[in-house]
Amino acid sequence: MFETLAKLCERLGRERPEMFDRAVGYWSKLEAATGVSYARQREDVMARRTLHEGGYANADDGA
Repeated sequence: MFETLAKLCERLGRERPEMFDRAVGYWSKLEAATGVSYARQREDVMARRTLHEGGYANADDGA
């Protein structure tokens, strides 16, 4: 169930950016419930959110 919700929230994030945060939360809950790492899925969502916002992940290079 958490996986389905995470994927749905990620898709909705294109229209409602706050849904990206919910998607990350659901991946975290799924990880806690199953003991399986979903770090890659969380990182993918965060990267998509960053791209949606027009920024770059890890853009703080000290320049």
